[in-house]
Amino acid sequence: MRRGHAVLAWAQLHGSVGLEAAGQFTGMGHDGDSLLVAQIAMLADAFALA
Repeated sequence: MRRGHAVLAWAQLHGSVGLEAAGQFTGMGHDGDSLLVAQIAMLADAFALA
């Protein structure tokens, strides 16, 4: 994994986990679990892992 990929993955996942931990998804009507699964799938696709 290139350094840029690692930074992108960290930023995406850190942001999602931080918002979930702060309870921000609840007020927006989003399910944190499904968003995390979608982000992991997007990252896997972006890095040609899927």
